[in-house]
Amino acid sequence: MRLYRRRDPEPQSPSSSEGGLPLPSLALVVPLISISALIVAALRGWGLFRASSLSLALYLIASTFTPFTVQVPYVRVVDSALKGVEILAVVLASLTLVEMMREDGVLEDIVHILKETCQLRGPCLVGLSVVATGAFESVASFGTPATLVGPLLVEAGLSKTTAAAAALVGHAPFGVFAAFGVPILVTSGVSGIDPKKLSFDVALCIAPSLLVLPYAVAETADLRVSKVLLTTMGIMTTASLLAVWWVASPSIVGPLLVLGVASGFLWYLRVAGEEARIKVSNDTIKGMIVYGLVVVGIGVVKALDVKWVQPWMLLWVAVLLYATPRWTRMVGALIRVLRKTWEELLSIVLLMVLGTLIAHSELPSAIRPYAGSPLVTFLVGFMGEMVVGSTTAVMATFASGTPYPEITLAGAACAAAACPYNVAVAAAAVRCHEKRVMRRSLLGSMYLTVPTLAWCTMLWIWGAMK
Repeated sequence: MRLYRRRDPEPQSPSSSEGGLPLPSLALVVPLISISALIVAALRGWGLFRASSLSLALYLIASTFTPFTVQVPYVRVVDSALKGVEILAVVLASLTLVEMMREDGVLEDIVHILKETCQLRGPCLVGLSVVATGAFESVASFGTPATLVGPLLVEAGLSKTTAAAAALVGHAPFGVFAAFGVPILVTSGVSGIDPKKLSFDVALCIAPSLLVLPYAVAETADLRVSKVLLTTMGIMTTASLLAVWWVASPSIVGPLLVLGVASGFLWYLRVAGEEARIKVSNDTIKGMIVYGLVVVGIGVVKALDVKWVQPWMLLWVAVLLYATPRWTRMVGALIRVLRKTWEELLSIVLLMVLGTLIAHSELPSAIRPYAGSPLVTFLVGFMGEMVVGSTTAVMATFASGTPYPEITLAGAACAAAACPYNVAVAAAAVRCHEKRVMRRSLLGSMYLTVPTLAWCTMLWIWGAMK
C-alpha cells in the first residue's frame, strides 16, 4: 500500500496567499473525509467502535487511491497501535475491578452510606455527588459515573432528572483524566508532547471548573450548598492541584484530584457534625485499600522513574489482590466486562492509529493558523465533545492541529456535562426523559465553561501556555 511508504518531498505549490492564511490543499481531502465520517456516524448513534472503524477504513482506502496523501512509516503506525493496547489494558483492568466490587455488593454498601450519612441534606448530597462521580470517572470511565452514581443519588432522595444531571456535571472535569489518564495518554501519543507536562497544564486549565464544581452541581440539582462545604472542598482541591505540580503523572492526577475533593468533603462532615456511625463491609474496605495501593504504587514508580513498570501492570496486580483467594471470579468479571465494552475498548486502538495518521497529514498545519486564539482552541474541544461524545476521540483527531491541546481538553471537559451521548446514558440509567436531563446538564455545563474559558484566556495572555 502506498500509505506507509516514505516519499521525497515534492516542490512546494502555491498553497498560501501572500502574507495571509494558507489556502485549502487537495491533501486535506482524505483527513476531512475521515473526520466527517466519524462525526456523522457518531451523530447517527452508531457507537464509537463502528464510527472509528468506518473513519479509519475510509482514510486507508482514500489514501491508497489518491496521490497527494502524506505518507506514514509502518513503525509509527505500529507504535501507536501498541500504545493503544497499553491504554486498553489500563481500562480493562479498571472495569474488571469495578465489576468485582459490584458483584461483592460494594455499591450497595455505598447506597447505605449515602442514606445514613446524608438523610436528604443538600450540601451532603452535593459533596457525595462530586466525590462519587470523580472516583468512578478516574478509575473506570466509559459511562460508569452516569450509570452508577445517578441511580445512587435517586436512592439517596433526588428526583430522577436532577440525579442524572448531577452525575453528569459532577464527572465532567475529571473526564480529561478518565481511567487513569487515557485522554492525556492518547493526546501525548498523537501530538508527541511530554505526558507529565501535559498533565500539569491540563490540571491548571481545568482548575476553575474543579473549584466551582460543588456550586455547579448544587444549581443543577436544585440543592442547597453551604459556604462551609465550598470552603473546605475548595481548600483541599487547591491543595491537590498544588500536589499535581509535584507528581504530574497522567495515571495518578485523576485519583489525586479525587483525593482532594474527598478530603474536603470529609472535612466538611467533621465541621458540620454530619458524621454518621455506619458499618462498612470488609469487601468495601478491601476495595478502598486496593484502590489506594494502586494510586500510591503508580506515584512511587513515577517518582523513582522505574520505566519497566507500567500503570497497567500495577492495575492488574490490584485486580489479582482484590480477587484473592477466589481468582476464578476474576475470570467471570473479565468476561462480563468484555461482553459489555469490547467495542469501546477496541475503539481506543483504532483511534490511536487514526490520530497518528491524521497527525501526519496536512490537516494539523491547516487548522493551526485558525486555532491561535484560546477561544477557538477551547471551542474545538467543546464542540468536538458535544458532537462525538468522547474526549479520547476528539483529541485523537484534533490534538495535533491545535497549538494548545490543554485548552482543547479543558473545552471537552466542560462539554462532557451536557453532550448528547452522555445525557442518553445518564437518562437511561435512571429511566427518565433525555430532554429534561439535557436542560439541567446544559446549565451545569455553563457554570463550568464560563470561568474555565476566562481562566484559559488569562493564562494565554500571560504566556503560561507554551
